[in-house]
Amino acid sequence: MNRLHHAAAAVAVLAVTSAPVVTHAAGTLSLYADANYGVLIGTRTTTGWWNITLANNDRLSSAKNQTNWTAAFWHNTNRGAPCWTQAPYTNDPSFNWWDDNQVSSFGLDRPC
Repeated sequence: MNRLHHAAAAVAVLAVTSAPVVTHAAGTLSLYADANYGVLIGTRTTTGWWNITLANNDRLSSAKNQTNWTAAFWHNTNRGAPCWTQAPYTNDPSFNWWDDNQVSSFGLDRPC
């Protein structure tokens, strides 16, 4: 009976000490309104997804993803397609003509 009590206590300790999911990225995602990283319009250091503010909607032209997460960019709000991704620790000085000034939502660690 004593062994069973110790085993149950060990399981309870493991359940309580489990680490939560990491939500802070190692680094920063920087968003720019102009090509070649001109006019910083926002940064993120946590995982999740967001709609671009009304003032900056459809203005994104370049980004620096200096995080350990994949970034995703959607043309429409609420992660509406079309979408493309940017690999961790990469910079994109100028989006292609199809995606330039089209982003309405974005995310970190959220694929398309």
